Amino acid sequence: SPNQSAGSRLCETDDLASEESDKAFRKTFIASSLSEDK
Repeated sequence: SPNQSAGSRLCETDDLASEESDKAFRKTFIASSLSEDK
């Protein structure tokens, strides 16, 4: 059904978005960890 494909598309987009924010979070986390070492 159209609803189902729209839902799965939305889900895929959501996965990508959370993956991106996850990467961004790791970068920030690593950066703050490195600055704390100094």
